[in-house]
Formats: sequence, structure tokens, C-alpha cells
Amino acid sequence: YHARVVDDTVEATLDLIGDMFLHSKFEPAELRKEQGVILEEIRMYDDSPEEVAHDVFIRSVWAGSPLGDPTIGYEETVKAVTPEAIAAYMGERYTPDSVVLTAAGNVDHEAIVAQAQALLGDMHGTNAGGDPPQPTFVPANVVRHKDCEQVYVLFGSEGTSARDECRYSATLLDTVLGGGMASRLFHEIREKRGLVYSVYSSHNPYRNAGLLTVAASTSPTHAAEVVSLVREELARMAEHGVTEAELARAKQHVKGGLLLSLESTSTRMLRLGRSELNVGRHVPAEEIIERVEAATKDDVDRLAASMFATERIALTVLGPVDEHFGEDQRPLQASA
Repeated sequence: YHARVVDDTVEATLDLIGDMFLHSKFEPAELRKEQGVILEEIRMYDDSPEEVAHDVFIRSVWAGSPLGDPTIGYEETVKAVTPEAIAAYMGERYTPDSVVLTAAGNVDHEAIVAQAQALLGDMHGTNAGGDPPQPTFVPANVVRHKDCEQVYVLFGSEGTSARDECRYSATLLDTVLGGGMASRLFHEIREKRGLVYSVYSSHNPYRNAGLLTVAASTSPTHAAEVVSLVREELARMAEHGVTEAELARAKQHVKGGLLLSLESTSTRMLRLGRSELNVGRHVPAEEIIERVEAATKDDVDRLAASMFATERIALTVLGPVDEHFGEDQRPLQASA
């Protein structure tokens, strides 16, 4: 639940959000209407090859884990939801030990705390769901045929969690690999060869898991070459690591991005909430910058050697390709 409002409406906004949070009604007719909206949204995503590729990829690398399921759900699960099921879920999860309230901008801290206490002070109980289970990363290789113009390629490796001491090194590694126009993948695949419009990597740390992803889309005639080039770059980084110059540029990139993001009150609000949920405290920007600066080439190289070992890399390919795509490089598991 979140809102972005002008400062003279903070009290009214918090009162409204608190009422929604604690006293929402799930009338059957309204629920059916919203289920219809969500089902249409699912079908919209199913018409997007890029969205489908990401869903296939996530389901394969985190098979059997809630992290592997799409946030929006599946048609059958959405249709099965009842008002009673929602009420039971809220009763189990909406507890004081699971709730974080954050605010950023021109706000009065003491006033918000006092209002929150008045709104939420009667909450009781403990989270019956507990912490989510530790997901197991599966280096699966999947190819799926879909009639569309481009081929969508995703590589993945197990990343670091938001609580892992190596998470800053992982961010720097991600930046060197595919985090912007100065990255290796952008230079080698787009600038040097012109094979793609978009190629990038992203590191996503969660509470007890992490995932580093490389994503690219290209024409069917270039797909095999793009897959081969990404493999080669991952192998090169695993064997040789990064250069000191690359590491220095990555540190500047990460620090600059962090400081610029703080100009957004919405970003500040989200950072506060994520920090509390993931590590149990606010992690100030100064501490992050200090940890980024402290990361060494050896730290990043060790992580690259571990994360980019051939047997730890997953691959999903979706588009106008047949089930034998990539067999000359590495066997792929066909998927209907």
C-alpha cells in the first residue's frame, strides 16, 4: 500500500491507507469483477513474448519455490480465490511483526508515529506464515518455440541475497558485465557487432536468495551468435575476472546511481522499507558507498569465478526457434 501526495494531505492519506489495510471488504461481486480484470492482465502478458520469456526463465531456475511463480498468479489460482481465502491470508500475515511503515519527504516523524500508533496500535498476533523457504537455484536450460519476430535470450546465475556480505561485489560485477553503455556485453554485442538493440544484466537480491540475469533480444538469424557471445563473456569473466579500470568505473557508476536516486522521495521511501524487511534496519547511503569502495578486484573476481562457472549457468531461449536450437553449444531441454 503506498501513495505519493502533497505534504498537507499526509494525515488524511495515512488514515485512508490504514483503513484499507485493516478494514477492507471483499464482497463477492467486487471480487469477481477484479478477478476478471486480473485475468485480462494475465492474457495481455501472455501476448508479450518478452514477458513470457521472463516467466519461463524464472519458473525454470526457481522451480518449486514461490519466487518462481509470477506475482500476478496463474489463471487457475486467480479463479480459485475466495473472500474467505483472502481474509484467512490477511489474518495470518497482517501482523505487527510483519508490517513496516515508511515515509519520505516533507514529513513530521513524530506526527506520523503518533498517527500510526492510533491506527495500528490494536493489531495483534504473530506471522503464522514464517519466513519464506530458501529457494534452490536450478541451472536449467529451456528452449520454447513461439511465433514472434525476435528471439528472447536469458542467462541466469545464482546471485547473492540482500543479507550476503558479498552483495556489493555482486553489484559491481553486474555493472561491469551488463550495467550500462560502458559494460562488456553492450560493447561486444551491440556496439561492436550491432546484433541487438538491447542487452543488459541485472542483479536482484532478495531476503534469502539472489539472481543475476543477462537478457537480450535479437533476430532469429543472430540468435545463435548472441548466445555464443554471452557464453564467451561469462567464461572470460569467470577465468580472468575484471580489470582495475573496469572496477573503478563500476564503483563510480554505482555510487552515482545511488546518490541520484536519492533525489526521488519515492525511491527513498522504497529503500527504507526494503532495508527494514530484508536486513532489519535502515542502511544509510554513506554505509553503502563505504562498502562499495571497500570491494577489491579479488573480491569481484572470486565471485565471478563462482557465479559464472559453466555448470551454474541457466539459459532460456524463446522465439521462432526449433527444439534443437543450441545443441551444438550445449544441450537444451525442450519445453512445450
